[in-house]
Amino acid sequence: MPPRKSSSSPTAKSPDNASLRWITATKPSDFKSKATMQTVRQTAMGSYLKATKNQVSNKTRANSEASDHSRSSLGSQSTTKPRTIKTPRVKEKKSDDKIHRLSQSTSSSQEAPHHDAQVARITPHQSTLTQTPIVIPIRSGHRYPFDLKPVPDLRCLGNGLDPFGTMFQSRNTRVNVERLKIECSKYFGTEGLGRYWIPECLSYAHTFLSTLYMASAYDDVVHNREIESLETAALRQDVIHFVGGHLTDVEQSVADHNIIAVSQLILGDVISRADLGLRYHQMGIAKMIEQRGGLQTLGVNGQLASAVSWANLATAALQEASPTRMYVDYCEMRALKTYPLIATIPESPLYHPHGKFMTIERSANCNANAQKLLEDVRTMMEDLLDTNSSRRAGSSNKSRSAYDRIIRFRSVQPSRKTSILKTKDWKYEAIRLAAIVQAQAMFDQVPLSEALDRSSSSDVPLQQEVLMREVSGDTILQQLRDALENSDLSDCWSDMAGVLLWIGLVMGAASNNSKDKIVRRYFSATTMRACIMLCFEHPEAIHSTMLRMTDLIAALGRKSNEGQMIRNDSFVSRKRSKN
Repeated sequence: MPPRKSSSSPTAKSPDNASLRWITATKPSDFKSKATMQTVRQTAMGSYLKATKNQVSNKTRANSEASDHSRSSLGSQSTTKPRTIKTPRVKEKKSDDKIHRLSQSTSSSQEAPHHDAQVARITPHQSTLTQTPIVIPIRSGHRYPFDLKPVPDLRCLGNGLDPFGTMFQSRNTRVNVERLKIECSKYFGTEGLGRYWIPECLSYAHTFLSTLYMASAYDDVVHNREIESLETAALRQDVIHFVGGHLTDVEQSVADHNIIAVSQLILGDVISRADLGLRYHQMGIAKMIEQRGGLQTLGVNGQLASAVSWANLATAALQEASPTRMYVDYCEMRALKTYPLIATIPESPLYHPHGKFMTIERSANCNANAQKLLEDVRTMMEDLLDTNSSRRAGSSNKSRSAYDRIIRFRSVQPSRKTSILKTKDWKYEAIRLAAIVQAQAMFDQVPLSEALDRSSSSDVPLQQEVLMREVSGDTILQQLRDALENSDLSDCWSDMAGVLLWIGLVMGAASNNSKDKIVRRYFSATTMRACIMLCFEHPEAIHSTMLRMTDLIAALGRKSNEGQMIRNDSFVSRKRSKN
């Protein structure tokens, strides 16, 4: 192309609608000509003025929108500091008229309202009481007594050694002490556990390792292990070794730390359903307590005597057997406590000190049908354990009506195909299945393990018999376990932890004769976890729960002379006689 002279003619606007002016020249010096420089200055000034005008317009629009959405005021855009307009009470009616006129004008016009039409927007206050937690979880960053304990001496070197040497080690280097300590905190950790129990466990190797033994046994259950892990077996042997070493010393043999280690050994055995070792360790700890001088001589501010007592009653219930008399006596002496109506306590069909459910009624985790099931189970149980009545529990109109309602409640299983079930739905399902098993046992007056295998009673109508067949036998155990796994057990059901404990006790006893050891372990582990989570902050409630379950097991096993004896001298009958 032939060279062109300098040109300053405008071109078409760019895509963003901004005016541009192209400057061309045949040589560099032409860009500095007077005419070219004047054109550049004019274009720059015009662009600046246009941009300033747009910014002012945008700012005005933004202020208008912000004014419309202001919570404190509906004032004009020119106000730089919001004012608070207080309306006198005598002018309430007038203010209401202003608010009405304001709403009409706002809907028909975009103009900002005047200052005299300003109103305050008030958030409604919550009218219900705040629900307190049933247990206090461990708080991160808070220093507990066990944080102040000195670092113990190292006992062993191996792969499981933590880098700072802060924990006792197992004699087996395959035991991962660090991992199990975390698992123990996850499964059983509460502030009460950390305040009362853990400081005692950190003083000796066998008390610390027995804590890990419980965690390892529970971990086996969580991972559906048919055979216990090497860690569980190794930790059990560690505890037995250390306890045996202390038994050779007269003073140390019956000291608190040795009894603590054996008590946790028993809890781990219950979780694992290691019945043979369990009986041996129960006889051993009873002998130790006898040599010590009785439960009242044990330390840890009564927590140790409480733990070994409720554990004995819980273990007996899971085996549908009779507990040891001295533990029953201890629980009876410490089973009563007056709770305020607003207190969050571990209520269940086994424990309702107010005569009706208070915590369960307030719980957001319990729907209406689940609450009705729990009330019907409680009704049947009260009728069964009423020692003033010699009639068969299932024959009374009250019990039969409750039984009919329980077996007619619908399962949530069919709903899985059409909707997503919530954790609250699965809690209801678990309660429904446990209620059916216990209701059948009370209606037929047979042990829970026998009721599990019964399709129905001979005098049950055909329609109810079909319903019972759907949930009879070992199938109900797996269905209930699936329901619990879908119900979110991370917080032990929170304010419904007492209900979870009831399910564990009932189904643990019902599965006593099951050949499926994995399922049997599952309900034993559920029971022990709920007890450990609750026992330090609600010891009286746990004692009362275990006594009530003892009475239920005895009442359902009246074919046993021993069961009849305990039933006639039950905690419930003595409590009523005092009233």
